[in-house]
Order: sequence, then C-alpha cells, then structure tokens
Amino acid sequence: MLLTLISFITCTSLCQAATPVRRQGCSISLPKNDDLLQPVLLTNSSSVYNFSIPTGKNLSFAASEPLSLLCSPFGNHIEGTHTNLTSISCSSGETFLSNSKYIDFRNINCKSYVKASVLVTRRRCGQNLGNIINIGFQVTKGQFLTLITTCFDAEGGNALYANHTVYGQAFPAFSHQSFRPPFSEQGVPYDLRPNERYKQTNQKKMLQYLLGLSSVSHYYPAGQFLSRGHLAADADFPYAPLQFATYFYVNVCPQWQSINAGNWLTIESMVRKAAGRKKEPLQIFTGTHDILNLPDRNEYPTEIYLDELERIPVPKYLWKIVYNERTREGIAFVAINNPFLDEVYDSDILCTDICDEYNWGHANFGNIKKGYVFCCNVLELKEVVPTIPYISLRGILKA
Repeated sequence: MLLTLISFITCTSLCQAATPVRRQGCSISLPKNDDLLQPVLLTNSSSVYNFSIPTGKNLSFAASEPLSLLCSPFGNHIEGTHTNLTSISCSSGETFLSNSKYIDFRNINCKSYVKASVLVTRRRCGQNLGNIINIGFQVTKGQFLTLITTCFDAEGGNALYANHTVYGQAFPAFSHQSFRPPFSEQGVPYDLRPNERYKQTNQKKMLQYLLGLSSVSHYYPAGQFLSRGHLAADADFPYAPLQFATYFYVNVCPQWQSINAGNWLTIESMVRKAAGRKKEPLQIFTGTHDILNLPDRNEYPTEIYLDELERIPVPKYLWKIVYNERTREGIAFVAINNPFLDEVYDSDILCTDICDEYNWGHANFGNIKKGYVFCCNVLELKEVVPTIPYISLRGILKA
C-alpha cells in the first residue's frame, strides 16, 4: 500500500513537471507616454515589411512572435544597437527579447526622431499634370514603404491631391505627440523654395504685387495668414513617426488659417471619428481645385500665387473624399478657401449639397470665415474636378 502511494505521488509529480508551461503573449498599450523617439513598428512577412497597426488600444503578439523596428533614415539607429532596422520577439506582457536580452517596450527608442523621405516616380497623375510622389520609409535598399501617395505638379509647384489611410480600428491608440518637425522640401524643384514662399512677408509682398495695392493689411487681421494646409493630416495617423511623415511640401497647399483651424479641422475630426465608429480603415483622398481670385485695385478678379513665376497657386477649393473600400461607398467634402467673401452664390457650389442627407452636416458649414463647406456625390464632383483619381464606387457613405 505504501509502495503504491509513493508510486502515485511520484507519477503525479513527474506528470505535472512534464506538462508544458503555456507562455503568455505580449500586449503593448498605445500610445506610449513619450513617443517622440518611437521607432516605426513593422510586420515582416517573407522579407516584405508593412506597418503594424493595432486593433483597439493594444498591439498584441503571440509568444515568440516577432516585431520589426525601424529608425529611419539610415544615419539614425535604435539605441543600444548600431542598426536602424532590427527584429525583436515577444516574451510576455510588454517585455521583448532583443539580441538575447530582455527589454521593456517602453524603453525602446531611436537615437533621434524618425524622418520619412520621398520617392519621386515617373507615373503621371491628375490629368497628366503631375507625377506620383510617395512619402514613406526606406526600410531596406530594396523596399520603400509608402505611407502617403501624392500627385504633385512640379512645374506649377502645386499639390493636386494626396491619398492615405485612416485606420479606424486603431483610433484609441492614436498618438497625441505635440512635437512637430520642420517641413521638408524633398520632392519639389530646387528653385521653388517653399520655405521662403510661405513666409508672411512674401505672402504680403505677392498680394501687393498681384493686386497693385500699397497695403494688404485687410487680408491679414490678427491670426489670419496663408497656412501650410496639410492634405494628408498629421492627426490621421496612429504613431508619432507616421504623423511626422506628413510634413512635406508635396503634401500641403496655401490655405487661409481661419479655414485651416475652422471647418477644415472639423471635417478632419469628423472623418477620424467616423472611422473610429466603424472600426475599419477608410481611404482618404484630399486635393485642390481651381485658383483663388481676389479683386485688384480696379476690382478685377486676379489669381493669387506665392511665387512671381505663377507657381504655388492658392486654391479656390479644397476637397476631401472619404471612401470605404469594403462597401465601395464614398462621399466628398468641399471647402471654399476664401474667408473674405460677402456671400456664396449658386455658381460657387460645384454639386448638389448632400451633407445633411447623409448625416455629415455641421452647424458651422455655412460660416464663410471658417470655410463654407458642402458635400458631393463623388461621381458628380469628378465631372467638375477631373484631377480626382479613379475610385470604384457603388454608393454614398453615411456618417
């Protein structure tokens, strides 16, 4: 009896010891408290890298699952290493294994903040007026990972449109990083010098020259100026290094500040909230149309540019198309980039306004100083704005 009991105890102990211990996976809570130096987070499948996008607030991994980290450009590197691209694997919680050492994800940083770059292509776009310029990251010598696709008219210094994704499923994880990098002139002609053109001293000089006025102070009351209005908005991206990648002149246009911080900001916020409610990615196309006219000293309508060679035109309209690839539904917002109008005429409206019908309306959309806004069926707008790229549509998107 004693032998049987000993045998039972021994067997029980051995059986328990032989049972494999289930390893816990990893869950990274985003955004990090300080993500200024955060690397770009990537997946790697068969040597092809893609952005690692969370679902909800957490980015989750199975035990031993890899995560690739990128600190671009090539001169940058991951702290504690001599490389700008590395792979770590999940241990448990927020602990990862890197080069046989355990490291907390919160302690992983780049030496300096991540900088994106541009890839200028020969692909024509925008009714053959521009070329596709991709904004993204040179992950390896053989792979450029695109974040934003822009259509840029180099001859006219004009950003025709940009295309990017708002990851609605990741909305709770979006960064609130306050740092903003300087705008990059990569991708624009060397003699365009947009850094100089956007300065208020140059703006005022150009308006005086074009309009034949000795003073243009009435166009520049306190807080009013032509801002560098993003096409692909920085706040549309989840991670700080992706937000920094929006700061390129090929991704901006001259936009009056009262509109940039007014109804245009409202549209951007509405789109992000809609993506968050739907919990799925939405494709965003944002562009410009026509050229703003202001009256000269003889009350003659005059086109406005920021360059003496009639480059960097100030657009009359900005448009934003929100498109759900899964349902093939879309809607277009259009803002009139002229806060100085006394009233908006029917001839200024490019389509039948459907904002309220599809629950996209807002109380301020009729406010001219904040940017008069109307909504369009995308196909109807494309008849008037031919530079809009082809989008496969079968319905109108509700908010």
